[in-house]
Amino acid sequence: MNKYKTIDLPTAIVEIDDWQMQCCGDPFKVGDIIEWTVLKWNFEKLVVDVGNIDFYYENHADSSAELFKIKGTVKKIVAIHCVYQSKSKKDNTLVPVSGITVDVTEADGWDKDIEGMRFFGYCAYLENANVCST
Repeated sequence: MNKYKTIDLPTAIVEIDDWQMQCCGDPFKVGDIIEWTVLKWNFEKLVVDVGNIDFYYENHADSSAELFKIKGTVKKIVAIHCVYQSKSKKDNTLVPVSGITVDVTEADGWDKDIEGMRFFGYCAYLENANVCST
């Protein structure tokens, strides 16, 4: 008997940060069947409209994180590019304040910046997704 709960989803959206892909990700393209380690999305909404994100691609979480494995077919990929500004006058931490999405057919983590907007990451739209706790 399988001790892990498995859920089948007709569709799922996975957000993938640029640095996660650059460090440990494997390039993928539309039509590929992928299998990734993910967290449930519980972050702030992105500054661009990509739909309701379900999961966050994660290869660096500590052992206390509730990780899942997702497998599915890549139906669509959008690259996200953002304009950044300092969080406040006293805090120079850069945060995204606006951006655009660009449909792409493949992803390797190294998309070029566009018109002063820095590459942020991707959203991968999956179909026939299977999610299992790890």
